[in-house]
Amino acid sequence: AFTVTALLDVYELVQDRHYLHRAEALMQTLLQRFWDDTSAGFFFTSDDHEQLIVRSKPAFDGSIPSGNSVACRALLRLYHLTENDNYQKRAEAVLDVYAGAAREQPFGFANFLCAVDFYVQEPREIVVVAPRGSSAESLLRPLRTTYVANRTLQVIDPTDGAPLPELLQGKGAIDGKPTAYVCHRRTCSAPVTTWPELERLLA
Repeated sequence: AFTVTALLDVYELVQDRHYLHRAEALMQTLLQRFWDDTSAGFFFTSDDHEQLIVRSKPAFDGSIPSGNSVACRALLRLYHLTENDNYQKRAEAVLDVYAGAAREQPFGFANFLCAVDFYVQEPREIVVVAPRGSSAESLLRPLRTTYVANRTLQVIDPTDGAPLPELLQGKGAIDGKPTAYVCHRRTCSAPVTTWPELERLLA
C-alpha cells in the first residue's frame, strides 16, 4: 500500500504514465491477494502466506499509518486518476468497515480520517493539457510548491493518445499553449494558461 502511494506521488511529480500503470498493477495484487471478501478491508498477510491462527487486519494508525488507511486513500486517488469505479467501490467498503471504530476512537485513526476527508470533500482534479512541443513548466513549477490539501494532478498530451478525463471531453489547449483546468465535484473551471490564473482557482 505504501509503495502504491509512492508510485502515485512519483507519477504526479514526473508525469510518466509508467508509474501510474505500476501503481495499478500493484493495487490489483493487493485486491487479489490481501482483500477480505467476507467483510472488506485488507489483511496484513496474503492468501498464499503460511497458515496463521488469525489473519489480522490492522486498522489503527500509530506512528506508522495502518496498511488499510494507506490503501484506502490510494484507492481513492486511483479512482480520480483513472475513473475506474471499482477503486471507489473498494475504498467505500473500507471506509464503511472502520467508520464506527473511527467515530469512537478518532485519535487512533488519524490517517484513516485523511482518507475520509479526501472522500467527503473530493479532490481538486488539476489537468494540464500540454500539446507535444509545448512546455508546461511555467504552470507546473509553482504548482509543485503550492500546498493543496486534496488534489490530483495530470499532464496530458492529446496528440499521444492519452485519454482526457470524461469531464474534459471536447476541451483542449488554448492557442496551442499548455492549458489548465481545475475540476471539483463534477464541475470544471474555465481554461487558464498562466500561473496567476491557476493560483486563483486553487486559493
